Amino acid sequence: MMDRKISFSLYMAHGGTTFGQWGGANAPPYSAMATSYDYNAPVGEQGNTTEKFFAVRDLFKNYLQEGETLEEIPAAKSIINIPSFNLTESAALFSNLPPAKKTERVQPMKNFDQGWGRILYRTTLPATASGQKLLITEVHD
Repeated sequence: MMDRKISFSLYMAHGGTTFGQWGGANAPPYSAMATSYDYNAPVGEQGNTTEKFFAVRDLFKNYLQEGETLEEIPAAKSIINIPSFNLTESAALFSNLPPAKKTERVQPMKNFDQGWGRILYRTTLPATASGQKLLITEVHD
């Protein structure tokens, strides 16, 4: 592709990890999960070069324009150790929610001026004399 001057994308150039609310959820019971997505990237998620980085660099150096040079590679970042610590404070979730907003239908988060997180939907279902059961056929994260 380089010889033929064909456009291409180097996916993924730099890795990373999705934590907390951005990672999605696995199969039921839908627990939150972290996802790593560096997919053998030339630059690992901590910012250090990998073997693939040097392979790509060795390839690209053959296609530099006249007078062009490759930059120096930054020194590798050292890996740190984080000492153990205890979490000693907490806050009750339901005591810290914003005031409730009412709506007749489920709506996207943006309609509630909320870009991420969780939304708690509540409703009251009428009682039935026939003993019908509430059936939920699909749940999504």
